Amino acid sequence: MTTPTFPSKCLAFHGPMLYEAKPLRIYDPEANKTYTRATSSDVTTPPIKNGVPQDLPKEFYPVNSKQTAASTAFDSSPSAASDKNDKKQKLVYFIHYKGWKSTWDEWVSDERVLAWNEENLRTQKELRQMALAASNKKKFIHLDVDGPILSDLSVEPSSGSNGGNGHADSGASGQSQDHSNSGTSGASGKRRESSIKDDFGSNTRATKRSKAYDNDTDREDDFIRKQEVSLSVPDQLKALLVDDWEFVTKEHQVVPLPREVTVADILEAYAKVAGASRPVGTAEYEIFTEVISGIKHYFDRALGNILLYRFERQQYLNIRKKFPGVPMSEIYGPEHLLRLFVSLPALIAQTNMDQQSVAALREHLEECLRFMLKYRSKFFLKEYENTSPHYEAMSRGT
Repeated sequence: MTTPTFPSKCLAFHGPMLYEAKPLRIYDPEANKTYTRATSSDVTTPPIKNGVPQDLPKEFYPVNSKQTAASTAFDSSPSAASDKNDKKQKLVYFIHYKGWKSTWDEWVSDERVLAWNEENLRTQKELRQMALAASNKKKFIHLDVDGPILSDLSVEPSSGSNGGNGHADSGASGQSQDHSNSGTSGASGKRRESSIKDDFGSNTRATKRSKAYDNDTDREDDFIRKQEVSLSVPDQLKALLVDDWEFVTKEHQVVPLPREVTVADILEAYAKVAGASRPVGTAEYEIFTEVISGIKHYFDRALGNILLYRFERQQYLNIRKKFPGVPMSEIYGPEHLLRLFVSLPALIAQTNMDQQSVAALREHLEECLRFMLKYRSKFFLKEYENTSPHYEAMSRGT
């Protein structure tokens, strides 16, 4: 076989999606020889034994190698042998995904690598569009508190809704539903799930934009599962979320504002503590500061749309009038910041972030949650404040 050529770039499957990649090494099982990209002098090449790279997965070993003979001793079916022969006689590529860390570099079979041309670029675009359309069908926030508390962002507004912007126009039409779900303080975990869903998660802008999507293939559900973003929330913080929900929706209390410890204060303190281990000027430090800035920006944008219970709407309107032009991150505190963190999985799933970026972001978010957990006694309120009869009447729109 002739010496294989190294394309400047190609497309490679990672999961259901196609990403831009570059082959760094090519292994030819037929010739039992490894070829290294001429410009890859900066890449550490593992040693080669009997012609086989030591980091090559066993599934790609040549059929005549000792390793292959041992691995196939327990699978002697004709079909399995045929499949392995077909696979191992093809070129195997060690690729680097553009924009990803080198830890994601991997050996892939010939079937996962496509040439960089217009037809395959169209396929890449179609896969992205399909994944985005499928992920918009349903977004879930998973939070295990006596079972999963589900916030379904694709629920259509009820017939009694006036179709206004988020919770801002949910006044009288949504208040009766709020009280009907806030029955007794001894509600079960299942009742809590339903109530939190109704009070907090089912009336967002995403709700109004959502459309019924044809459920005609199982592939869509596969995309949805791949698009989900899991975030590990410490149990103590989960308990604070439930207390927060009960204070507002059952006790009809609110967080006193402005908070002594604001979202901006918490993020600033976190930046000082966690940023000390990240040298200034490095890429790691730049990403760290960008994440913190992004959290603050998301909070200011999301608060009035998806982070308030109905009973808090009037307080929010009062605060906006009292402090015009002041960012809400400088008024609200950790109680609402924690609500943002459990809402972020659904928000992230609506972006075009690749898996590597999502994984890096998740690490930063979970580190910030651990910081909030460590100082929770200083950050979080133990008691909320009561509201006046006038406020309750205003919150009901009466």
